[in-house]
Amino acid sequence: MKFKINNHTIKYLTAYFSVVSALELLAYGIGGFFEIAAAYIWLFTGFFWLGYFLFRAGSRVMTDIREKKFLCLFGFLFEVILLILFIGNVSFSDINPDATQQVAAGLESFENEALNYTGKAFLGYPNRQYIIAAVPSYIFGRNLWTFQAGFGLMFILGLSVLYLNIRDWLAKRGMKEEYALFPCYALLAFPFITEYYMNFEQAITPVALTMLGLGLMIRLVNDADIIAVLSLSYLGGLMADSYTPVLASLGLLIVFIGVYIIRNPKKLQDQNDQPSETVHTNGNTELKIACAGCIGTIISFFLASYISGRSDRLTEFRESTSVVKTALEAWKDFFTDANVTFLGVFIIVVVLYMLLSFTFRLKLHDFLVSLWVLGVVFFSDYMTGYTTYDKAWVMQRNMIVIPVLAVCIFFAVMEFLGKKKFVIKKSVRIPVLVLLLLGFLAGGLYNFTRPHNSFKYFSYIQPMKYVIQYIEETLDENGMKPTDEFNLVIYTDNILESNIRDYALYFFPNAVTRSDVGAVLSPEIDYSLPTFIYAEDERLDYLEKETGMEDSRPDYPENMPDTEENDTEENYRNVMSAPTESRTYSNFRYGTDITWYRKCVISR
Repeated sequence: MKFKINNHTIKYLTAYFSVVSALELLAYGIGGFFEIAAAYIWLFTGFFWLGYFLFRAGSRVMTDIREKKFLCLFGFLFEVILLILFIGNVSFSDINPDATQQVAAGLESFENEALNYTGKAFLGYPNRQYIIAAVPSYIFGRNLWTFQAGFGLMFILGLSVLYLNIRDWLAKRGMKEEYALFPCYALLAFPFITEYYMNFEQAITPVALTMLGLGLMIRLVNDADIIAVLSLSYLGGLMADSYTPVLASLGLLIVFIGVYIIRNPKKLQDQNDQPSETVHTNGNTELKIACAGCIGTIISFFLASYISGRSDRLTEFRESTSVVKTALEAWKDFFTDANVTFLGVFIIVVVLYMLLSFTFRLKLHDFLVSLWVLGVVFFSDYMTGYTTYDKAWVMQRNMIVIPVLAVCIFFAVMEFLGKKKFVIKKSVRIPVLVLLLLGFLAGGLYNFTRPHNSFKYFSYIQPMKYVIQYIEETLDENGMKPTDEFNLVIYTDNILESNIRDYALYFFPNAVTRSDVGAVLSPEIDYSLPTFIYAEDERLDYLEKETGMEDSRPDYPENMPDTEENDTEENYRNVMSAPTESRTYSNFRYGTDITWYRKCVISR
């Protein structure tokens, strides 16, 4: 079905862009009814686009089966299944305590009549991205899988939209559609993509949105219709209110839309395929207006959040003796993998592509992309963020350049081969294609199994994800739900593992949490609640009672019982008489086994 842009439909498009832009500004500026209306229009429009994608993807699957394009279908389906298998699989993936706070904030938004649409959440970042991450948990409940699915499925969605539109790009040029598997599989071979995918936190969201932007921009090039323009405007609005690095992708997207309109007027009219009686003397005026409206809507969404006061330190930069020196150091580190493996085996290919771009051997968009990459690398290093991060960790801000480079290099190669009319026989083409894909896959599998390359903090808190799993199993064994009220006590001497409350905000929102060192049983626990006590070793059999201890948890003063009424001796006997159990979990990613010990004290 075609949704053409002509002198009739442009009126409705213009009205739509005007209304949503004004509503966004009013939602931030006035709030109330305007925020509620904007929130639900945004939410249900998102579900509409998701439904449209699923319909188109399902139609493509049926077409592939009918036309026997099994390599296109099953080659990509294999990658999607691989990515899905890591969701909720804590033998490889991680439970990020930052992500638990993010998804918890998203869930809390559903209790607000305006969904906290214009609000801020984790560290002051726009809350809208967390609402999306919380949708699986809101629909299916709080558990490991739904927690990670909010971030993982967004990444898979972006990859799928990109893949389908690359296939369309190839088909329009008479090229083999299975080549679209190349850039999608190549992403797995970049260590940062796989590492931060399995981190399941907001850091992977800019990559997912960038892939969506690439896919929809290709859709605009392939078929500049109403669907392409509207979907780009919606995505741009989401980019404007997401984790800061994606703003660089948003800027590139706006530039691409503008340049495409300016440089391709005849091509746009041909693609729009308007009846002759509706074509104006100035050509594709309606399409230019539609794309201008798309850009204007995106900018209005950004301005609405910016004028109201963004909290992600967008304009704060670190002190430097020389901006030029900072830039040169950042570029050197990026292109040499000085601090951490980022480009890896792709360094030579990327450097060659950028050199050809800067010498104008390639197209204008390649020049713009190369210039943009240098800008992203510089500002990623120059912006302060919230604290002084390790150089290796700062590199995660650059992840957005990976899908852009992968796709643009792929297009440059395909256009070169097309000009040379280079044809490979099927008997050679398929085996070579499969071997290259297997090479990318092998690199991806290696990345999935290696310890943290960048965010090394997680290498020291591996036990935390298993105690969360153990707690979930404990609740299930006792017929309780994660949202029930209970005491949760963790004994650990590792200061990095003492933030159980950050995890509980999502997994156990009503739990009264406590983290202690040593082997001292606090008297300030209300044992009328079910109490689950965990430790990394056998100290639960050697707990010592202590009386008169003042509470050290300012977050829960209302939950503290009166210690004078608390029968310390009886509680101590109940805890000590409860059997100590243990469970061992295999951490395949690190090649170790992790054991947690448990006592369950259920009041009778």
